[in-house]
Amino acid sequence: MQRRNGFLVALALGGLMFVGCGQQSPPASTSPTPAAAPPGATTAAAPPGAAAKADAPVSAEFIASLPGAAKWKGKKNPVPDTPENLAKGKELFLKNCATCHGDTGTGDGPAGAALDPKPRNFSTESFKFGGEDWQLMRTIMDGAPQPSGMVGWDGRLDEKDAWTLINYVKALKAGKT
Repeated sequence: MQRRNGFLVALALGGLMFVGCGQQSPPASTSPTPAAAPPGATTAAAPPGAAAKADAPVSAEFIASLPGAAKWKGKKNPVPDTPENLAKGKELFLKNCATCHGDTGTGDGPAGAALDPKPRNFSTESFKFGGEDWQLMRTIMDGAPQPSGMVGWDGRLDEKDAWTLINYVKALKAGKT
């Protein structure tokens, strides 16, 4: 009897797995986020026709069309670029970003290995979605369009910490860390 029940359970599980294979994936804007993403994080969907080379910077028009652009456009970083704030930015980076971008910002974090395209290497690559303060804030808070794995941190990272993080990321880019 026990053997028969085990067989029936295995048969039922196999049937569920088979049925699941035929389901369609959810739309891109609701697809699951990478394993390293914070709970509830989402990535922005690229506007139609916006596909470009994965590592190429995009146009100002495209950046302006992204979610959150209107909210952040033109804003300057209110957090001073001081040694104390850079130290705090490094702490925030190691806690929130290094999983994908690596401890030194070179895009070699353990979770980043599974992403395609790979996370940005801040020491050698341009900021794909713009390097102005407001553009970096928009990318951090609202994420990057798919196929990027960059999730939005709005609701998980407060605004002051995000501005502090921007100072640190810009220092990585400039080789000042």
